Amino acid sequence: MKKKKNPSYHKLNDRASTDHRYAGTGGVIQNDQGRFVAGFSKYIYKNENNMAELWAVRECLKLAASLGIFKLVVESDSHYIYREAHYAADFLAKKAANDTISCFWLQNPPSFLLDILNHDVMERAFSMFVRPD
Repeated sequence: MKKKKNPSYHKLNDRASTDHRYAGTGGVIQNDQGRFVAGFSKYIYKNENNMAELWAVRECLKLAASLGIFKLVVESDSHYIYREAHYAADFLAKKAANDTISCFWLQNPPSFLLDILNHDVMERAFSMFVRPD
C-alpha cells in the first residue's frame, strides 16, 4: 500500500511505550519529501497506556507548533493504520521508557535512527499492522 504525499504538509508520527515500571513517548516529524525535521524521546515515569498515548500526541503537537508547523498529517498510535510509519516513533518511545531518557533532535536525526528513517522514506513496510480488536 503506497502512502499518499501531501505537498506542503508535514507528517507527524507518535507512539507510546509502557511496561509495568516505566513509560515513554516518541515522535517524528517529516516533511512532504519524507525528510526528518524533528524528533523526540521523552521519559514520562510510570503511566498507563492511554495516558502515555495522549502524552505522545500532546508532545508531538507542541513540538510542531514550536517549529511553526501547522499543516500536519497526524498518524497516531491510536489510529488503525499500517504501522511501518510508526516504527521510528515506536523505537524512540521504547528508548525513552527503557533508558529513562528525554531528548529532542532538530534537522539531524540521531545515528541510531537513520536506517529506520531510510526504510520509511523508501516506503518499505515493516511487518506491523494494527487491527481493530
